Amino acid sequence: MKKYFVLDTNVLLHNSDAIVSFADNIVVLPITVIEELDRFKSFNDELGRNARNVIRSLDCLRNKGKLGKGPVVVAAFFSRLRWDRFVRVAVE
Repeated sequence: MKKYFVLDTNVLLHNSDAIVSFADNIVVLPITVIEELDRFKSFNDELGRNARNVIRSLDCLRNKGKLGKGPVVVAAFFSRLRWDRFVRVAVE
């Protein structure tokens, strides 16, 4: 049974390889994480470098197929009210 891992921006900023570190499981990235990474990518430090690496990784995955289907799922919505609905949709 596959597990779902929801990654926070801080995890990705401190370890850009975290997005691919959960073999045979599904990584969920809320859209707010993508937006926050976009803000950090212009920084000239380790956080900016890691943000750029994650965005490049997402671009490579997107070129292979849709991000909504596969090892990484980008959630367009993510709130407590919608969590149950998202899990049902993602599992189907």
